[in-house]
Amino acid sequence: MKAHPKTTTQTWRVDAPLALTTKELGALLRVKPETIRSGYCKTGNYLGLRPLKLSNRLLRWSAADVERLLGDAAGPCEEGAQILPSRRR
Repeated sequence: MKAHPKTTTQTWRVDAPLALTTKELGALLRVKPETIRSGYCKTGNYLGLRPLKLSNRLLRWSAADVERLLGDAAGPCEEGAQILPSRRR
């Protein structure tokens, strides 16, 4: 009997995921994953982000859409404006 050759696996760039889990999205947005799930259940999106629902009922959020959201949120500040540090809950 012949042994199966080793299969090659495709490697993905760790620094640029295609999709994020709800837990990863929560960490980026500094909210609990439950907050994201609740908002999604009530409105069908969270902050305008619409997830891909996998066949095993897990949600995956587009990394490009999240990056766009975070880029818009960090828009230009007025000259001389003071940025206050975020408070931890």
